[in-house]
Amino acid sequence: MSFVSIIVCNDYLSVVADSRAVNTISGEIDNEYEQKIFEIGEYVFIVNTGYISDAAQFLLNSKLDQSVVLNGLLKDEKEIRNWFNTIKDYTNTDSFFEVKFGGLSVENKFQVYTISSKEDDIIKINYTNSEIGYSFASSPHTPNDLPLKLFAQQYQNLKEDNLESVRKLQESINDYIADNDPTVNKNKSYYSLVK
Repeated sequence: MSFVSIIVCNDYLSVVADSRAVNTISGEIDNEYEQKIFEIGEYVFIVNTGYISDAAQFLLNSKLDQSVVLNGLLKDEKEIRNWFNTIKDYTNTDSFFEVKFGGLSVENKFQVYTISSKEDDIIKINYTNSEIGYSFASSPHTPNDLPLKLFAQQYQNLKEDNLESVRKLQESINDYIADNDPTVNKNKSYYSLVK
């Protein structure tokens, strides 16, 4: 399991993930420094949470890395949704996984999408000129709404809305979750883009 935090707006995109890998059968820690964020294009990332073997199988079968990137950029939303409609059967598993991907699109906008084994659709993280978009993925040990509540409370207190201050906020939420969730640690990896 994992903790992943994604913030997206007109000016920047920020991804923070913990680095603990837990054996889903035994519950024991397999690795404290597992890389969870990967570049699949010059301006495109992918991160997954949940059951790694099922997520890996989905990524292999769906050819996501080859299907959503064009010349190092994220394809447009219509192409991504058309691709998803052809592969959504690969998300049907008994176990849980989530794949989040995004980056700078061919339309010169930051876009982030979520594919979940529990949903029958691809979900785009929306934002406006005046509001950021955010998405969190965490283990069953963390109540679903906790990261969102923590983020909403702390975001209002930010003195500056920029990549550096938002990343510090993401780090503090990750650390709070790590203190309360045995499947999450404080070793973090990062991915960001700025216009």
